[in-house]
Amino acid sequence: MKNICSLIAISLLLAAGACTRPATKASADTDADTMAESPVAAAAADTALTPNIPFEYREFEKEKGNYKLEVAYPTAGNPELVTAVRTWINEQLTGTYKGSLDDPEAFFRHYSANLGEDPDLNEYGGYTIDEFEPEWVNDFVVTYDHTSYIYEGGAHGSGGSYGTTFLQADGTIFTKNCFTSYKPLHKLFVEGLKRYFKVGTDAELMEQLLGVKTLAKLAPPAINPWIVEDGVVFSYTPYEIAPYSAGSPHFTIPFADLEPYLTADGKRFFGI
Repeated sequence: MKNICSLIAISLLLAAGACTRPATKASADTDADTMAESPVAAAAADTALTPNIPFEYREFEKEKGNYKLEVAYPTAGNPELVTAVRTWINEQLTGTYKGSLDDPEAFFRHYSANLGEDPDLNEYGGYTIDEFEPEWVNDFVVTYDHTSYIYEGGAHGSGGSYGTTFLQADGTIFTKNCFTSYKPLHKLFVEGLKRYFKVGTDAELMEQLLGVKTLAKLAPPAINPWIVEDGVVFSYTPYEIAPYSAGSPHFTIPFADLEPYLTADGKRFFGI
């Protein structure tokens, strides 16, 4: 049966990769058997959140008990960007869909057909949640949010909500390789963790951490960072450096503090 290794696998998958026209959002809330032929207008709240999405997309959703699958699936736009986002969503959902990524109905049907049918999870009251939606966009990038959670019974489940940033020009993903090195960022990581835990000293921060011998040996986050309005978000996953009760320790570092450490490819994400 699945266990906390599921979270580790998700983290490794998120960490993979290389610093690898405004359109109208289309939404069609559906399940696998009742998909609308034409999309309907987006809710005003969604439009306000992402006013300049650089591609059209349809929103598919299916729930069964506590199970949930929701996907904002790109349908038209810059082919390189659209293909990159589609491929990433497919990979996050195990990559078992081998059909055409140009067929959103078939894509969603594949992943939603057996939703809620996992006997191992159902035996213990477990369930899974996967949600994909655009989180933030500017003139250069679009950041998607992926919420992934699995509950297998017991005290709590595992998972979290993390971003992935795509370069609008060609779909390249913003990764740790967009920095010349993480070593110069170590102090910024420590200060970011202090903000997250709301502590002021190194000693107080160490009291919040788990499996970290000294702050000098604090490892950087395993998963890739992502870009939001205020800068770049760096996030640890649960249990990576702190107990489960700490959640996913994360912090945002302003662009100005990071610019000196960006590679030439990394600067493209900021229009440089």
